[in-house]
Amino acid sequence: MVKPPNVQDIVKRLVRVAEGRVLTAAKPWNYGWSQPAYRHSADAAIRQNDTQSVALRPTDIVLFEEAVQEILQVRQIDRVYDSNELWGLIASLIGSLPLDATSEYLKNEIGKRLRQILDPPSSLVIFPVANVAAPKSLIELGPILVGELNSRFEQRLAEKTDRAKLSTVPVDAWWTSAVSGSPIVFACVGKGQLNRAIEDAEGMFDDLMSIALMLQPDLDALSLYSLRGDAYRPGIRGLAVDRIFLAEVAKTYSRVASELVTPFYVDGVFLPSISLHGYGETAFPLESLLPEDNKRKAQGILLGSGPIYQRLRVAARWHAKAHWAFDTTDAVLALGISFDALLSEKGPTPGRAIAERFALLDPDPEVRHRRYRQFQAEYYPARSSVAHGAKKSAIDAQFVRGMAKECRWVFSRILELTLTRSIATEDEYQQAFEGLRWGAIR
Repeated sequence: MVKPPNVQDIVKRLVRVAEGRVLTAAKPWNYGWSQPAYRHSADAAIRQNDTQSVALRPTDIVLFEEAVQEILQVRQIDRVYDSNELWGLIASLIGSLPLDATSEYLKNEIGKRLRQILDPPSSLVIFPVANVAAPKSLIELGPILVGELNSRFEQRLAEKTDRAKLSTVPVDAWWTSAVSGSPIVFACVGKGQLNRAIEDAEGMFDDLMSIALMLQPDLDALSLYSLRGDAYRPGIRGLAVDRIFLAEVAKTYSRVASELVTPFYVDGVFLPSISLHGYGETAFPLESLLPEDNKRKAQGILLGSGPIYQRLRVAARWHAKAHWAFDTTDAVLALGISFDALLSEKGPTPGRAIAERFALLDPDPEVRHRRYRQFQAEYYPARSSVAHGAKKSAIDAQFVRGMAKECRWVFSRILELTLTRSIATEDEYQQAFEGLRWGAIR
């Protein structure tokens, strides 16, 4: 059992470190203190203020390292901070203290700052999203809120987070300005801090979009046809291009249209000609994909802990990769991995075992033999051939979409079993398939 860290001892070490700081002309790099080679180099420096930087004595660097290592042992600290960023944060904590402070002041101030780091408030991350249709109602799933940035969104966010409305605090972002209209934004509350908060929010966004796709049995019915590439894939706006917004801008500024359509020059059998190519798609209908029943399921999968929910999230990500692929072979490979995430055993699993589980999920014993042969004769060979560099002539869009539909069926069946049988561990997952095999579970 790991011994819990002694916070008072950590404070004592950091006070000694702070007392030994000296001014230096070296350029500060707080983040670099996560790297042993940098913090032990002659150039290692910490920002003290806008004009000064400080260095630590070699003996104090050892104390600094011991203190940070103790902090890293705090339970679940790795789920709140990126470890490299934490080193820089503690360096900043020490470096920014007044150089003429008394030992008593340093003790109190370091203790206060350390408690703030060890027990931070929940974080809130908001960012604009591209290629997502404006929902008629706010989409709320646990810590997540998605919708147009308007007074209704801000009011609900303030209620949800117990924070002041965005319009009452200074925020330097284009999407907070009234002239930007009402962009679609994604908000997420979480335990992660600093860069970890951003990474967690990005992961929640990607998982939500992937799970929304996976929960819809018939994507074609919503005109969400796969194999069209990722030009209209939902993403973080600014990092992903919002093509629908650009199309609106192009109505006023014609030069923007050059970013939406490409003229190909072709000189061949029919003499020189120009062929215009562009992408045409509607915004991702997140609200349509998440009726109330699917919303509850998506929230459970997003927030669920344990290996089974992790399987479901991984499977949804790879299914999404297949959906947004251009090439059929890329899609088949991604779907093969999605099947693996859903059906494999804990260790390496032969195709025969995955095919058996694929078949056992059907409650009709008469259908299982056909499903087993389908996986063994079609899906597994297709995935295997692609993985080994070959391309089967039978792999076309129809084949891929059929494979994806079966993947979504497997996902829904496993989710159903997980909820009705309260499956939480890998052992229970294994037992569930044994129950399907022998008729104890249907």
